Amino acid sequence: MKTQQLSRRNSAVTTALSISEAISEFKLHQRASRHTSATLRHYEYTLGKFGDWLKEYGAESVTDLQPKVIRAFMLDLDNSSLSPMSILGVMRGVRALCRFLESEEIIDRNPMERISMPKVDKRILPAFTPAEVSKLLAACDGKDLLSKRNLALVLVLLDSGLRLQEVASLKVGSIDRETGIMRVLGKGRKERMTRIGAKSLKALNRYLRNREAQTGEPLWVGIRGKMTSWGIAETLEKIGKRAGVHAHPHKFRRTCAVMLLRNGADVFSVQNLLGHSDLTVLRRYLAQTEEDIQNAHAANSPVDRMSS
Repeated sequence: MKTQQLSRRNSAVTTALSISEAISEFKLHQRASRHTSATLRHYEYTLGKFGDWLKEYGAESVTDLQPKVIRAFMLDLDNSSLSPMSILGVMRGVRALCRFLESEEIIDRNPMERISMPKVDKRILPAFTPAEVSKLLAACDGKDLLSKRNLALVLVLLDSGLRLQEVASLKVGSIDRETGIMRVLGKGRKERMTRIGAKSLKALNRYLRNREAQTGEPLWVGIRGKMTSWGIAETLEKIGKRAGVHAHPHKFRRTCAVMLLRNGADVFSVQNLLGHSDLTVLRRYLAQTEEDIQNAHAANSPVDRMSS
């Protein structure tokens, strides 16, 4: 790192850090904090987009990070082809950068304090229906190793609600093959215990017996070896196409949460099993179960069904 950067706080007259240098320092801090590869990719993308825009705008120094400049960036994002959720993701990256610069005393005040984050409609996204789950499982039918792997993968995702990165990082030894209890490294490298049921465990053991896998090996492998999170997502997409079902990886997690709640699990147990830091997301899933109750009553109202 340049001597000018290292001595900037001790110098009476300091030269403000450039935007690109500030972003580089932030990314170095994220790597030193041992954040997950997914988090690092997120900042690489969001701050790359922000840095490129600032360069075109003519903002070169961290002193140019003023609220009016960031609002202009947000306006351009609104006029882009990005979805509201993607725009929110980009702005979260910008907010994290500004908080870091303030905490490091690189800027005097966080410009994001005066800016409201973009609002996103809190839609209740659907879980898989029972019929869709049946189609997904049927699309995994087969006696070859890949079919056994795909069936085990779908059942483990539905039964555990693991995030894509979490399921990709599993080792053979992460799961107790007798009890179904799993040790998972989740967001922020926080370890938690979760489990799968007897049917999922049976499918998993059938897959592993055909592999003769060792404890320290990756749980999910393909023709080219260890499956990455992208490889798993692509596999799920192919299974979904065969089944005629949109099979986004996070939809398995959402389905697990909704099914647990529908089957009577208490919300705090579901929170712990899925590794949620709070109940914000689970409240949306609860809304689906409440809708189930309303629909059930509408179809089976005791008074409406009384004979006149």
